[in-house]
Amino acid sequence: MLFWHEIRSLFSCRGLLVFLDRTCVHQTDLVLKRKGIESLPAFLAKSRSLVVLYSDLYLQKLWTVYELATFLLLFRSSRLQVQSVMFPKFVIGGVVLTCVSRALFAWLRTPKIWEYIGTNFPGPPETLDLLILLPLSCLLSALCGWWARQYEDIHRHASAFRVAQARCQDDRDRRMVE
Repeated sequence: MLFWHEIRSLFSCRGLLVFLDRTCVHQTDLVLKRKGIESLPAFLAKSRSLVVLYSDLYLQKLWTVYELATFLLLFRSSRLQVQSVMFPKFVIGGVVLTCVSRALFAWLRTPKIWEYIGTNFPGPPETLDLLILLPLSCLLSALCGWWARQYEDIHRHASAFRVAQARCQDDRDRRMVE
């Protein structure tokens, strides 16, 4: 049985390499941890980009900030990709709202429903479309506002960061970067 990386090696194709700091830097052995931290600039120097999966904790942890600062010393910020861990919720919310609106419009256009609504609804059919579209548009606007606040939080946390306030699993780690 062949795996994709074996097939790529047959054709001298190099695949995408990913360095996950949490798994590649030893977390408990201080000597190995120090070697990993000291090697971090070399790993970053070979990187095409840095992908930050941002959460509220990202700029509160010493190692993630050290890694980010090292990357920004080596490269322009255009090579930095910041993605909120809340992005999937935003996308799912948008997809759900779109599906609900499409389902409601399709349901309203079925002959039996339209026949019933047409005789009992006091107004033109476009008014009914508006009554459905307006709340869904408000929900979508609220979802976009929530997403914008997520990005505001990223900037607020970045400007408020202080190394002395950063969290460490082990206080001995702080001496490695000071």
